[in-house]
Amino acid sequence: MTFIGDFIGHGFTLESGIISRFFTAWPRNFAIVLFLELLIAQPLARKAMANLHK
Repeated sequence: MTFIGDFIGHGFTLESGIISRFFTAWPRNFAIVLFLELLIAQPLARKAMANLHK
């Protein structure tokens, strides 16, 4: 997703320093996604599966 977001934000060019931006953006993106996964996605999925298996 870091690569896709960079391509969308900066255009589909390989000369734009995508590799250098990847290493600076990856930790921030990982932290944000982990936080959202733990607080939003997992509880919703657990609730949906519990309702489905009743």
